[in-house]
Amino acid sequence: MTVDFKKFPTKPGVYLMKDVKGKVIYVGKANHLQKRLKQYFAPGRDTRPQIPLLVAKINDIETIVVSSEKEALLLEHSLIKKYSPRYNFLLKDDKSFICIQISKGSWPALKLVRSKDIEAQKDVFGPYTSGYAARKTLNLLQRIFPIRECSDFVLRNRTRPCILHQIGRCVAPCVDKCSKEEYASYVEQIRNFLKGQDQTIVKDLQQKMKEASSNMEYEKAQHYLETIKHIESLLEKQNVITQSKINIDIIGLYREGGFITLSLLSFQKGRLMDSQTFPMFDDFQEDEDLLSSFITQYYLKKTELPHEILVPRPPASEKALINLLSDKSTHKIKILCPMKGNKLDLLKMAFENAQTNFKKEQKQTLHREELLLDLKDKLKLTNYPEVIECYDNSHIAGSSPVSVMISFKNGVYDKTRQRKYHLNADQVFDDLKGFEETLLRRFRSQDLELPNLIIVDGGKTQLRVAQQVLKSLHIVNVDLIALTKEKGRHDFGMSQERVYLPEKEDPIVLSRKSNLLFLLQSIRDQSHKSAIGFHRRSRKKSIIKSSIDQISGIGPKKKKALIAHFGSPKKIKEATTEELSQIKLLSSKDVEKIKNFFSSQ
Repeated sequence: MTVDFKKFPTKPGVYLMKDVKGKVIYVGKANHLQKRLKQYFAPGRDTRPQIPLLVAKINDIETIVVSSEKEALLLEHSLIKKYSPRYNFLLKDDKSFICIQISKGSWPALKLVRSKDIEAQKDVFGPYTSGYAARKTLNLLQRIFPIRECSDFVLRNRTRPCILHQIGRCVAPCVDKCSKEEYASYVEQIRNFLKGQDQTIVKDLQQKMKEASSNMEYEKAQHYLETIKHIESLLEKQNVITQSKINIDIIGLYREGGFITLSLLSFQKGRLMDSQTFPMFDDFQEDEDLLSSFITQYYLKKTELPHEILVPRPPASEKALINLLSDKSTHKIKILCPMKGNKLDLLKMAFENAQTNFKKEQKQTLHREELLLDLKDKLKLTNYPEVIECYDNSHIAGSSPVSVMISFKNGVYDKTRQRKYHLNADQVFDDLKGFEETLLRRFRSQDLELPNLIIVDGGKTQLRVAQQVLKSLHIVNVDLIALTKEKGRHDFGMSQERVYLPEKEDPIVLSRKSNLLFLLQSIRDQSHKSAIGFHRRSRKKSIIKSSIDQISGIGPKKKKALIAHFGSPKKIKEATTEELSQIKLLSSKDVEKIKNFFSSQ
């Protein structure tokens, strides 16, 4: 590519590098766009060995001018999320996050939610590293603070307290056993607890216990005492590692070539509260750029930011990054690279965590490689099965037929390659024809490269269908096998599977104790799970749509908003006028039509 650098601006901004198809392959930022872009093409300016690989693929460069480096950093983050460029680092968990939410209304409740935009939602706390961690926190809060656990519908229709009230787990707002002020105080305590202000809660509870005791409200005082004991018991289990009174995050980085592991340790007032690991592959960005990208992507989605972030080396655009995060927070944020003392010890701890998890992942990778090589040898495959695809259909008596293709890459489920198909339902459904339709649609599409191995769930008949489809499309470099369960087994033991190969009459029988059997079964089980889940969701949507399609005057956008908010006709029917009015697209007349429609049924 011949580049006229004079046409590029001399101001701060963002540049988008594109390939011959116009696809964005790299997004970068610079204080001086012209100078930065010259470094990619001038010999000896950028000595990284990866740069020639990138430059060889560049067909066009687009620039966007901004007023400051901070704005460039923010725009770069947005464009990376939008385009997912091949040569940029992108957090894999950037889709949705498990959080705890305090619901709205007079009697708020706690619930687990998945959120794509935590910042846009009020009273949402997280994200949590796993569903287990979130559920554990939720259960703890429900044991300590006696707020309701029932649904809005149950709350509206109860006439007497449930068993949770009898055992002291709920103050029974459903039958007005507590005042709104008392209930609101519990909710505020939960809010403070989720913000990490546990010592403040203990002092507040101790004061309320004394007041209740002075007023001879001994049952209430006893409850406050038990709550204090619960919280103090929890705090005793969390060892103080550092004497710092502020919240600190420490990022450890371990790299071997392009294989990297980041470890993030989160401390709240000296206690280690959370530990996360981010394995990745990036042979293009330097550590400084990688840290900058990680910090931007990770912290811009969080509601509560630490006071300090400790890093092994200063990230790129450090000052702009600090300003960006400080603007988002209620306090000043520091990014530090400690050279001595207790903070250096914490940084070493984070590094050791990253190194340990790297080695563990490396061992698992080597094990999977050995397993795939064993699979190649055992089944006499032509190719090393780096990419494996498996297909499954799902339907009920031929109605609403769907099919799913799932993929395993290097022995690990790769959800990004999954494809879902709604099959032809205009004629009597046949599994073989459905399978044939799916394969034709999959391999006529050009959006994915060919797999190394296709696993067919079934016997020789299904294998022949797959062979005919691949032959008709002139695909000759993909291995095929059919996996069928052992006949006559009705117990819950491990089945002895049979593997059929093309051009071979007798199947290969895999031992019940074989690791290869476990791998093949896990691939097939994942295809079953995905197909059944997709079918259920498809039927649910069609039922919802067919029901609300009958409401006159409610167009497609409003119907979509109703489905997204409530999820089922039953919940729409049970919704109050106030709850329906929360949907911005609905007018008061629309709400009235919906209520009238469901009341007449």
